[in-house]
Amino acid sequence: MFKNWFNRDKRTELDKRIDEGLGELSNLSITSENYDQAAKNVEILCKARSYEKPRKVSPDALLSAIVSVGSIVLILGYEQAHVITSKAFHFIPRGRV
Repeated sequence: MFKNWFNRDKRTELDKRIDEGLGELSNLSITSENYDQAAKNVEILCKARSYEKPRKVSPDALLSAIVSVGSIVLILGYEQAHVITSKAFHFIPRGRV
């Protein structure tokens, strides 16, 4: 079940097409007639990739947020049940943007 989560190919179709175009360029001679057209195609594909929307939330940022919220909940729960004379909030990691 978890095997698919870790072994997924994270490249988009556009990235795969760019790789194919670069592979085609490496097989062609620079003096070839088709080289200029293939180079223009790769350039167009690279420009199109810049217009793609990035992933909404990276898994690293999501994990960091869950750990931060979890630590806040644990500290507040302990402070509500038991008296703590010092502040424990300096143990909470700060988020990085």
